[in-house]
Amino acid sequence: MIVAIDGVTGSGKSTISKALAKKVGFAYIRTGSFYRALAYQAISNNIKPDDEPKITKMLQNTKIDADFTGQHVKICVNEKDVSDKLNSQEISIAASVISTLKPVRKYVSALQKQSAEIYPNIIMEGRDIGSVVFPNADLKVYIYCDIDERARRRKAQFEQNGEIGDINKIKNDILQRDYNDMNRKISPLVRLPEAFYLDTTSLSIEQCVDLLNEQIKNAKQHKN
Repeated sequence: MIVAIDGVTGSGKSTISKALAKKVGFAYIRTGSFYRALAYQAISNNIKPDDEPKITKMLQNTKIDADFTGQHVKICVNEKDVSDKLNSQEISIAASVISTLKPVRKYVSALQKQSAEIYPNIIMEGRDIGSVVFPNADLKVYIYCDIDERARRRKAQFEQNGEIGDINKIKNDILQRDYNDMNRKISPLVRLPEAFYLDTTSLSIEQCVDLLNEQIKNAKQHKN
């Protein structure tokens, strides 16, 4: 069974998807980790994330391995574990840029489909999962959250990682990410009419997980 979870940045997609996967016993695949890993690789090699020719060449010499079992997602680039290096503000911004490149999206799409072949039941989270990667997913979800709440959450996340974040800059960065995601020519973020809409603004993680668990149960009944 494939559950495709898309939505705006900072809406709680990753936290909710991870908790949901644990509750229902599915593998959790955060596709943003692939883009962040490539952003990390580009920065490490002094390549600008919008330099398509150099990024394309980089992809030819980049191997990403991921372990989505357990509660800690392990991401390795060319056999180097970079899992704890992917949540900085610099990586987040670079990932937003690099993800707009056609060769990168093709590269990551192949990784996503390979992952789906490994695990019988998956919750895959991203921005084009239901619309492009798995248009026939058993359940599609679109997650949204108010911009002020997203900025507050992101600031707290940065502080946990030892970074000081300016709330106004964080808010503007999120809005820019939304614009980039929704207006890119390749695989833009869209709210599909068949997707279950979940607004997390005033809901706890537990409430969100319970709502989506019910949707999974309904999808299973429909599938059977």
